[in-house]
Order: sequence, then structure tokens, then C-alpha cells
Amino acid sequence: MRSYYGEDAPLARGEANDCCVRALTAATGFEYSVIHEYLKKEFHRKDRHGVAGFNIKMKRRSNILGEEYTTFQRAELETTYINYGREVKRQMTVGTFVKQYPIGTYILVVRGHAFCLIDGIVVGGNAEDGKRLKARITAAYKF
Repeated sequence: MRSYYGEDAPLARGEANDCCVRALTAATGFEYSVIHEYLKKEFHRKDRHGVAGFNIKMKRRSNILGEEYTTFQRAELETTYINYGREVKRQMTVGTFVKQYPIGTYILVVRGHAFCLIDGIVVGGNAEDGKRLKARITAAYKF
């Protein structure tokens, strides 16, 4: 499993809080430095800081450097189950998402973090992302 996309890029060695850069690098196939510069220019990301308002900025667009993506609607990221005879809706977890969407390239956003999922495998994020199956998804984008 390849955890860090762009980990060997010289620019990435001095970076922190760059989960969005790594996720978009994996999803689009562009080099780390290209996505880093794009997020700095278009999303106003500062070096060694995360992207403030990442979800809002992603929802306002439909492509990143020409790579098209679609945004999942809130209802698509809910699961329904029966609890003591009544229907309950909850935010979808990463584990449930992987079961429902095993094929494709997605960026998943959980509270304060983003990572890329390609065919059910975490590739643009960190080593812990593959273990966060119970984390609730706040937004998802299909590339």
C-alpha cells in the first residue's frame, strides 16, 4: 500500500498539514509541487498550514487543473438502519463507503483531514488513514 503520494518530493519533506495536497496529488496524478502551487494560488493555502474551508472551495469548483470531479450530496453520504424498530440515519463511515464504492478514485474528507481512496486503497494520505474505518465522512468527491 502506498500511503504518501509525493513523499519523495523535496517540497514535501519540509511540509506539514498537507493532507489536501497529498490527496489531490493522488487523485489527479499531477506532481506534488504542481498541486502545492495550485492550492496556494487558488485555495489560498499557506505553507505548512491546512486549507481553510477546503469543502466550500471544492464545492464551488468542478475541476482541478482540468481534472473533472463530482461532489457527493449530503443524502448520498448517509446510511439508514433500523434501531429498536425505528429508522435511523447517520453519516456514512469510511468503512461503509469502501463497501458501497469499491472501485474508483475518491477524495474523502473526515473531520479536519482529507485523503484519497483509489479502488478501496488509501493512497494519498498518511499511514493511519487506512485504519480510520469508523471515521464519519463529512464530504466526498469522485474523480
